[in-house]
Amino acid sequence: MVICSDWVSQVINRGEDPYGLDWWSFLTLREKGSTKITIITGYNASITPGDTNFFTLQLMVLSKLHRQHNHHFTPKPRHQFHLDLQPWTEYLQSLFHEIILALDANDT
Repeated sequence: MVICSDWVSQVINRGEDPYGLDWWSFLTLREKGSTKITIITGYNASITPGDTNFFTLQLMVLSKLHRQHNHHFTPKPRHQFHLDLQPWTEYLQSLFHEIILALDANDT
């Protein structure tokens, strides 16, 4: 995600998904007054031949995290994407952020 021109000075926060898996990144802008706009761009890998490396990397990282926390079940990266994104966006909305969500979710 790139931000240019006068908007650069309006960036008050930026980051990525909690696991650093490149699921999504975000920028929060402060508009005039106290209005905050958070722009989220995300990608939920599909399990197709062209995407297996990205999906496999996510599976490996989540499996390692699950072992570290003694969780004895196989992670589901595509499902985890939604489990993390939805409550986070709802939290931002509770703080009165306007949300712009742009996803390649590979599902409906």
